[in-house]
Amino acid sequence: SGNITAKFIENSKVRCNGTLMCDAVLHSDVESNGKIAILGKKGLINGGHVRSYTDIAATQLGSTMGISTVVEILSDVDLIKTQNEVGERVEEVTDTLEQINIVLINIKRSIAKGNQITSEQERYLKMAAVKKPKLEKQIADMEAQYSSLQTVIESAKKVSIKVENIVNPGVKIIIKDVARIINDDVSRCRFVLEGADIKILGY
Repeated sequence: SGNITAKFIENSKVRCNGTLMCDAVLHSDVESNGKIAILGKKGLINGGHVRSYTDIAATQLGSTMGISTVVEILSDVDLIKTQNEVGERVEEVTDTLEQINIVLINIKRSIAKGNQITSEQERYLKMAAVKKPKLEKQIADMEAQYSSLQTVIESAKKVSIKVENIVNPGVKIIIKDVARIINDDVSRCRFVLEGADIKILGY
């Protein structure tokens, strides 16, 4: 679904196309195309796997119990591949539509000159009347998909995982296929990808 706002997500599997906002995520598998904000009094991500293509913000990651907690910013390589495929498909369908339009223009010109319409031309006009709207809808849908992918790809360029309070040892941070396990508590920090390393910066 689109944006999700919830109090708690516990022992659940959640997929979100927009922004996800919540007070706590516990032992859950959560994936979002947009930002994830687990803030507020608790603002806790503990247990499970939380991932997004863009920024993730939380008050606290993990717990002193050392339960396996993975917080991940996904690589946008697959998104770019999908977007390129959608772009190519738009071109193909647009070409087909243009070819139909050329034939229709020729038929209309022929009729305008006073020529009798042939049974073949009549069949083509009937086919075009059905096919054209379908192709136009396909193009509109794919262009909308292309545009929404572009939004996600743009927001994935400068991403970070921000933590207002504390990151407990044992939490695994992944940013675009680079992983780092936190061995000591860190607090008020941002995790960013620099080259092939995940750096911990001040909040």
